[in-house]
Amino acid sequence: INAEYGGGGGAGRAQPPDTFPVMSRLEVLHLGYNGISNLSLLQLYRLSNLKSLFLQGNDIVNVDGLQHSKELRELVLDRNKIKSLAESSFSDQWNLLELHIEENRLKSLSNFHPLQKLQRLYLGMNRVQDLAELEKLECLPALKEVSLTNNPVARRLMHRPLLVFRQPNLLSIDGIPISAEERAKADMYFLDYQRLRGEADCRVSTTSCTALFRAGHLPPRSHSKATQSGEQPVYQWS
Repeated sequence: INAEYGGGGGAGRAQPPDTFPVMSRLEVLHLGYNGISNLSLLQLYRLSNLKSLFLQGNDIVNVDGLQHSKELRELVLDRNKIKSLAESSFSDQWNLLELHIEENRLKSLSNFHPLQKLQRLYLGMNRVQDLAELEKLECLPALKEVSLTNNPVARRLMHRPLLVFRQPNLLSIDGIPISAEERAKADMYFLDYQRLRGEADCRVSTTSCTALFRAGHLPPRSHSKATQSGEQPVYQWS
C-alpha cells in the first residue's frame, strides 16, 4: 500500500494508507471493556458499512471520533466517562435508530439534534437533574422510547407527565408504556394549568412547569401498577 501511495504522483495517485476502507462487509463491531479513551484513534470512518457499534465499559470522555460513520443504526456507549456532548459528536449519525449512553456523567441533554431518525434513547444512571433539560429532547421527532431511570430528574416522577405532554410521539418512558388514559390526564392537567395562567402559547413551557412543580402544584401522583406475570407494568395516575 505504501509503495502504491508513494509512487507515480499525478492524476493516478492513490489515497493515503490511513484512509483506505477496510473490512467493507463488517456491520457489527464489539469493542467493549478495552480501555479505549480516544475514539478518533480507532479510525472508524474506514469501516464504511458499520451499522452496530458496542463501546461499553471503556474510558471514553469525549464522543469525537464518529464523523463519517453514516451507516450506524445502533450505538452503545454505556459505562464510560462522558460528561457532555459536543455539537459535532453526532454530526453524521442521521441514520442512528438506537443510542445507549447509560451510566455516564451527563448533566446536559444538549446536542442530540442531528439524530433525526433516533427511535430509542437510553439515558439511565446519569446526572441529569433539571426538568428544563427534557425540553432539549424535543429535537428528536422520531423518538418513541426514552429511559431516564436513576437520574436526579426522575426521583419525583415529574419527568414522566411532562414528557408525555410535551412529546406526543413517545410510546414508552423508563420501560413502561404510555397508556391513552395517562396521556389524556397529562394533557388535561397541563392544559388546565395553561388556561388558568392565560397563556397564549398552545404548549406549556418547561420553565412554567418547573416553577409549578417547585411551588407544590403537582399533577396527580402517578405510579406503576403490577400486572399479571409476564406482562409489562402499567403507569397510572392516582
